[in-house]
Parts: sequence; C-alpha cells; structure tokens
Amino acid sequence: MKFPGVCFHIALLLFGLAAPAPAQAGEGTSAGLEAAENARPAVPDVVRALVEAEEPVVRAVLEDVVTRHPALRAAQERARAAAERPTQASSLPDPQAGASLYVIPPETRVGPQRLALSVTQAVPWKGKLKTRGRAEARAAERAAREADRIALDLLTRARRLLTRIAFVDGSIEIIDEDLGTLRAFEALARARYASGIGLAQAAIKVQAEITRDETRRLDLQQQRAALVAELNALRDRPTSTPIPVLELPEVQELEHDPAALRTVALQRRPEVAAAEAGIAEALERLRLAHLEYKPDFRFGLGFTFVERRQDALGRFSPPEDNGQDALALTFGVTIPLWRERLAAGVREASAFKRSRDETRRSVVLEIDREFGDLLARLPLVRDQWRLFEDVLMPQADESLRSARAAYETGRLEILDLLDAERVLLEVKLGAIRAATDWRLLVIDLERTIARPLTGPEVRR
Repeated sequence: MKFPGVCFHIALLLFGLAAPAPAQAGEGTSAGLEAAENARPAVPDVVRALVEAEEPVVRAVLEDVVTRHPALRAAQERARAAAERPTQASSLPDPQAGASLYVIPPETRVGPQRLALSVTQAVPWKGKLKTRGRAEARAAERAAREADRIALDLLTRARRLLTRIAFVDGSIEIIDEDLGTLRAFEALARARYASGIGLAQAAIKVQAEITRDETRRLDLQQQRAALVAELNALRDRPTSTPIPVLELPEVQELEHDPAALRTVALQRRPEVAAAEAGIAEALERLRLAHLEYKPDFRFGLGFTFVERRQDALGRFSPPEDNGQDALALTFGVTIPLWRERLAAGVREASAFKRSRDETRRSVVLEIDREFGDLLARLPLVRDQWRLFEDVLMPQADESLRSARAAYETGRLEILDLLDAERVLLEVKLGAIRAATDWRLLVIDLERTIARPLTGPEVRR
C-alpha cells in the first residue's frame, strides 16, 4: 500500500475513537428530569397492607413517611443502582484495539511495514460471567430488601408516634372533663360558703386542684408539640404542619395462631429475605472462586499494512506478493499458576457463606424472641385495660357520685370529695395508658410479621 493510504486509514481510526457517544434516551430534556423528580414514589409493597389498614387521616400521614423520607429514598436509589450491576458483571469485557505506526519501518521481502492494527477480545471460562451476574443479582435483591426494612422501620416509628399523640389527645380530653368537674365543685363550694354552710378554704383547695390540672394540660400540650415535630420530620414536612386530633383504636381480643404468625413473619420480613439473598450471593461467589481455577482466553485479529518495495532491487525485480498486507490470528490463555492465591479466594468465599448462614439464624432467633415477648405481654395488657374499664372505672365513678351527694348534704368535707375525684381521674388516665400500651404492642407485633393482625392469614 502507499503511505498516503496509511494516513487515510489512521485518520479514519482516530475519527472513530474520537466520535462522541450517542446521547442516552431522554438526555438533555429538562422536562423529563423535572417530571422524574416531582413524581411521587409509590408506597413500598412491604408496608402497603399496613398503610391501607389505617384510617384515611392516618393513612395520609403514613404515606408521606414511606414515600418522602430521605433515608428511605436513598436506600431505594442504592437498590436501583445495585440492580444495574448484574448486566455489567455478566457482560464480556470490552475488546481492545491497538495501532502501531512504524517510524522506522522494518524491511521485509515483500516491502516495508508501515502500520499494524490489532483487536483482541478476552473471553472468560464458561460459566464465570453468568455466575458473576447471578451474584450481583442476589446482592441487588439484598439491597432492595434493606430498603424494605427501612420502610418498615420508618412506618413503625410513625405509627408509634401517632399512637402517642392519640394518647396525649385522649389525656387532654380527660383533663378537660376533670376541669369541668372541678369548676362545678368550685361553684358548689362557693355556694355553700355564701349560704354560710361551708368554708372559704374549700373553694381555695378546689382552685389549687384546677391549677394542677391546667399545669398537667400544658405539659401534655408540650409533649404533643414535640411528638408532632418528630412525626413531621419523618414525613419530610415543616415541623409546624398540623396533625389533627387523633383517637386510639378500640382495644379488642385478637384471635391469632402463633404458628401462623411465625410463618408469615418468615415469609414477609425483609430481614429474612435479605439474609436468604445474602446466602444465595455467597453461594454464587463460592462457585466463582472455584471457577477461578479455570483459565481465561484471549482471541485477536492483527492486520499489518505493507508498502511496495522502493529500493533499486525491488523496483528492478519486484518479488512475488510485493506490498502484500499481512493478516494474523492471535490466541492467548491465562495460566492459573498461583494456587495459594486461588485457595485463599475459596477460603474467603467459604467464610463469607458461613457468615451469611449465621446472619439468617440470628434474624430468626430475633423474630422468635419478639414473638415470645409480645405474645406474652399482649393479653396481660388487655386484661389490665379491662380491669380499669370494667371494675375500677365504675367503682371510682360511683364513689365520686356518692361523695358529691354526701358533700352537698354536709356529711363529707371537700378533701374527701377531691380524693374521690382524684381517684376517678387516675383511673381514667390509667385506662387510656393501658389502651396505648396495648396499641403499641399491636404495632410492634405487626412490625414483626410485616402484616396487619386483622388479615386472614394470621387468624386462628
């Protein structure tokens, strides 16, 4: 070939290497990016049933938590990033191209060599690429389950906060009722004093109790403000965003099968799924470590441009195939020679597999511990609430009515009346506290099984 032809081929090669990569779909379209950023993410499947089981007001708050919290969105993006790795890991490495321009060309029988081009492709041993892809797929699944765990934890935190807010709201309502009772007592004490029957000290003592209730009410309002701020932080909303007054769900007897609960937990808990994905990943990495004993290959193609001979002998008596270009096929193989390095890789993968097995055992043990604790406490707290509602509440209410009647007829002093009123107040607060404890236990148990307790799969 002629040297100008060599320059032409080099120019084509450089142009091909320098050509810009094609734009990705949607690249440079700001409208598409803005739509992606403003789109509201869907409620994760792992918490969807728990969210939908709540009242509409509560459901809206919970949907904010499981779609807007930055920690959850970061975990979801990590899972999406991990989902792109299997394709990369299971693909052949990029071929390598090379060019050699001879400044001082070597002379051959058929002419001087001016330019050599080559392209090579590495090809791993059969099964290596698929094994790497499967390992990365299991790692991506583990990342997705980790995002589910974060969603479940955030939802549980939000539900517990909502329950505590409902407890505060119920306590404030009880305090307000008690304030109404005390103000009625104050009016009664003043009337008795005005009629010359009672003492002014009685009205003063009632006013002191009113002040105590007002102080307790202010404390509860401060607690509510702190809880609302914490909940709005989970929602990624301004801390001043109002939360409506909430009511505690009714305490009820739950019919469930402990064995069915444990089965549902093992099927639904993202920690279990993540541990099992980790075991599958470890198995693939162990297979890959054994495959490292197998060689890899390299195939190539080389082309050498040869110019016609320009020396006197070559011009006078050109050789056969004068200026004939050369084509070469190349083949290479890696030699897995350093066996101790390969054995260390197998031992590492084996230890990694054993650690994943122990991780799953640890998750199952923790689930069993949670069941043992929650299932034992739940009926006890319900019985405590029933004791307040069915026994103590009627007794305290009857005691207060009797004390008031006795005070109005002058058979009791104001302190006795206030004692009866205090007992009823504490019983009411104790009942709502027991109802709150019961609700918190239900939330924790639903966190353990990642399902509502009202579902048919967990009933007896």
